[in-house]
Amino acid sequence: MSKGSAAVFLLVSMTWFSAALATDAAVAYAHYAKGDYADAYREYRGLAEVGYAPYQTRIAGMLVRGEGVARDLVQAYAWYALAASQGDPAGQREIAQLSRRLSQGQLQQGTALAEEYGRRYVAPYRPHWQLQAR
Repeated sequence: MSKGSAAVFLLVSMTWFSAALATDAAVAYAHYAKGDYADAYREYRGLAEVGYAPYQTRIAGMLVRGEGVARDLVQAYAWYALAASQGDPAGQREIAQLSRRLSQGQLQQGTALAEEYGRRYVAPYRPHWQLQAR
């Protein structure tokens, strides 16, 4: 494959992937707007699992509020930590607030879970990713 062909292929692939992401996000938002939180969570979780920090923040908030899933502050902390470690401003703000509400044991559990999720969901897309100490 020539360099020109490779560049065209890359451009077309990026365009298709961006359109697919926008569609998934729109579907998730539509479910959320209708109050169909379980389906919204499922859609947002799929986006979070491929490393998108804003959607990691979104599902963390849903976990805090118990929207579509059981309320789980430890899991919420883990997702906020992932988003925050990628520079997401909302994730950084929310993890700071949630940290004050959790016990030391819950913080340790959340950090361990964030490290596991980071290896699984962030590192494949951002090889130099590291969870920042809180």
